[in-house]
Amino acid sequence: MSRGEIGMKQMLLLVVALAVGFPCMGQVIMDEWDPLDDTIVGATLLAPPDETAQSHGLHMLSETDTEDWFQVHLFSGIVYEFTTNGDADTVGDLYYPDGSTRVSSDDDGGDNYNFLIRFVPAHDGIYYLRVSLFEEELDGIYTLTYRSGAEPPPPGDEWDPTDDIREGGTRLNSPTVAEQTHGPHTLSPTDRFDWFQITITEAALYEFWSSGDADTYAELFDADGSEPLTFDNNGEAGNNFLISFEPTTPGKYFLRVQLYQGSEAVYTLHFRQVRSAPTPIRDRWDPADDNHADATPLGIPTLAEQTSGVHTLSISDTDDWYRFTLLPGDPYQFRTSGNSDTYGVLYGPDGLMPVASNDDDGAGYNFMIRFTPDYGGVYYLLVSTNPAGNNASYTLHYQVDSIASPTGDRWDPMDDRANGATVLANPKETEQSHGPHSLSSIDPSDWFKIALIKGVSYEIQTLRNSDTYGELYQADGVTLVAHDDDSGTGFNFRIRYTAPAGGVYLLRVRESSGGDADYTLHWRGEGVPEEEWTPIRVFPLDSESEFTVIPGGFIDALIGRYQIGAIPTDENDLSDGQGVTITVAPGAVELLLFPAIEVENSVVLVRAAVQSTASGAAIGLAALNGAMDNSIATNIPANSELFLNEYQRMMVVYDPPGTTVIPAFQVANLAGNQSVTVYLDNMEVFLLPEEGSVPNFLFYSTPTSSTMNWEEPESLQKFPLQDASEFTRLAGGFIEASAGSVTVGLIPPGTDAASDQTGAVVAAAPGEVELLLFPELHVGEHVVLIRALVQTTGADAEVGLAALDGSWDGSIAVNIDANSETYRDGYRWMIIVYDPPGSSIRPAFQLANIAGNEPASAYLDQVEIYRLPKEGILPSALIHGH
Repeated sequence: MSRGEIGMKQMLLLVVALAVGFPCMGQVIMDEWDPLDDTIVGATLLAPPDETAQSHGLHMLSETDTEDWFQVHLFSGIVYEFTTNGDADTVGDLYYPDGSTRVSSDDDGGDNYNFLIRFVPAHDGIYYLRVSLFEEELDGIYTLTYRSGAEPPPPGDEWDPTDDIREGGTRLNSPTVAEQTHGPHTLSPTDRFDWFQITITEAALYEFWSSGDADTYAELFDADGSEPLTFDNNGEAGNNFLISFEPTTPGKYFLRVQLYQGSEAVYTLHFRQVRSAPTPIRDRWDPADDNHADATPLGIPTLAEQTSGVHTLSISDTDDWYRFTLLPGDPYQFRTSGNSDTYGVLYGPDGLMPVASNDDDGAGYNFMIRFTPDYGGVYYLLVSTNPAGNNASYTLHYQVDSIASPTGDRWDPMDDRANGATVLANPKETEQSHGPHSLSSIDPSDWFKIALIKGVSYEIQTLRNSDTYGELYQADGVTLVAHDDDSGTGFNFRIRYTAPAGGVYLLRVRESSGGDADYTLHWRGEGVPEEEWTPIRVFPLDSESEFTVIPGGFIDALIGRYQIGAIPTDENDLSDGQGVTITVAPGAVELLLFPAIEVENSVVLVRAAVQSTASGAAIGLAALNGAMDNSIATNIPANSELFLNEYQRMMVVYDPPGTTVIPAFQVANLAGNQSVTVYLDNMEVFLLPEEGSVPNFLFYSTPTSSTMNWEEPESLQKFPLQDASEFTRLAGGFIEASAGSVTVGLIPPGTDAASDQTGAVVAAAPGEVELLLFPELHVGEHVVLIRALVQTTGADAEVGLAALDGSWDGSIAVNIDANSETYRDGYRWMIIVYDPPGSSIRPAFQLANIAGNEPASAYLDQVEIYRLPKEGILPSALIHGH
């Protein structure tokens, strides 16, 4: 293996480490008993326990390997002890020989968040132990330790040890108005939980509390028992808990009592029904309007206000649904009246995706929703109370919103402000027009957004018999660059302007004296270049000579298969029916490396058409720095199911430290349980210019119109790094290396004052890693741009910017510069352009000084996230690091 291959192997393993716990990469983190021990059927057989502690492992867990199962023969009457050792937060569950009845469970009874189970079997036989992590999205390494002849747990109360787990919870009588008690109960270091089952027969207010000298803590669960519905520590006298709970539905509930502080407790449980259930009230639309499928139809709202009701809501009638037909571009208003606290949510045609909501913008505590749909069709309105389940009586009002749109054209009122500007088509040699538009004393301005190219001369004017005035601004809507009143025909404005810089501009049109006007807007450009985007290199994948195969990839896994030949075609012309077929069985990896491509100092877009036949494999597209120095950008969806039976484009954007890049494509079926075939076609490489803009349709996975409306990226979130609360620190990173340090405070301004001098200082000595995770952000179905301002000290540390899919399913995009020296001379922007499989992302930044021999630091400032509209543009200035 060459030095470059060894370096790349180390680099890809670092990418693997960054994604530990995620299927796309974390699936390589397996131990020798995986995947057989992932179910009870493949449970690992342990040697018979004796009085000498025995160990088994190391074992590894991750989000794709969430459970390890063991089987062991136990004898009645003997005390057995099971625990784990390591830094993982483990949970242990012990099951009867039937494999389904849990008999004991523990979370943190051992040292350092490890579980500890002491158990005396009532019957001989094979018992099953399941080990998992308290937080399944994390990863963990542990050793299982077990023995017999352990010290028997001290005797508890008469309900122990049965009530130590939920399945053995003590059944309480149904609460009544008269207070009831149960106990006394005891808790100790070996008897940490008492569980109770309560059957609630009607919706009312209930209270549960303890009495005694102990500091108790309680959680109330529904029948699923996964997350507590409510909890309390010291709401009652002394340090006793008090839980008040008003269920919306009858059924079985579970109460878990434990110590908040201290090691021993004696307490009595008290419970009662405080308030009877409210009498349900119904209206003539109930119960049909309780779901969106049978929503009350109210037709098309008109300018004249219409009403429906009176309607009622209560504990047994929590929702009222309505169905409307809305027209595109028309503003609508929905509100309620009455003395109730209502809450409204407007949904799109599927009745699932909310498009608007409101609580108290109406009179009193009534909601009021104003909404202008981009698309016409059926919409659904859900009305409930806040909080849900209260008795309410209200009247629904709805109409075309005459307040929001007094008069005007079909672009009003959105275009009355710069942030609602109408997007104009890209200027061409041939004149284009838009309108007609109208202005008035209550609609004094129309705003437009237009993209101009550096050095091109433009003409923008209005026509018709009005006295118009035009003002052209930079994208900020504040900096005026050109204006005119009467240079056009009649009293129309005409602006002639040569753009000194490319980008988005804003045009404001108004009537000169603030009166009424009717006009049509016209615009053209002289010598506008054609909007053609041609890759500098295309690999049609018709020949094996186009790439080099690395069987088993850089991790030396099992070898897959590939062949050149016929593959499925595609109606969107993503494939011509000739390409590469890659097949990987479980455990196999196949990696294709393409020739180095000269890119000078450009940012590079690499994309390829991909289709799969089965789920379970991770598919990776990468761009490697041509020097093979370990610098890499990757886009790795965790599950080939994303590409099932349909071609989609994968893409990765890379600003390499050098002047050449090497495209790469990998299929890794390391955690799958079936063979996966992937079809690959049309590997394309584009250079993205330093000036001007790039059309966003180049980045989307599914083919979109090549028409650009020049809409700019939407700034979704900016982390100024003024405070450590903006991120979560993972000292040592996902690979659990030695920790460095992270502080927030003064940082250098940079040679061009790029930084505001307040940011994060991330430091790592040799062998240390620091990882910062930022909050999850909802991005919908948009491609996103993430960029961060970075400057470093020291050399040879890896600097990484990443975007994790918000589902934590393992999908990840990473940009890693192998040598922190790249950023030593001043601030540069690190970038990622990511099309996540899901609808949310989590940005991350890492400094890993694994191979360095001197301390390194990274100054991090201004982490910015943008959503890229499908038919919009990405200004080149946002993606170039210099």
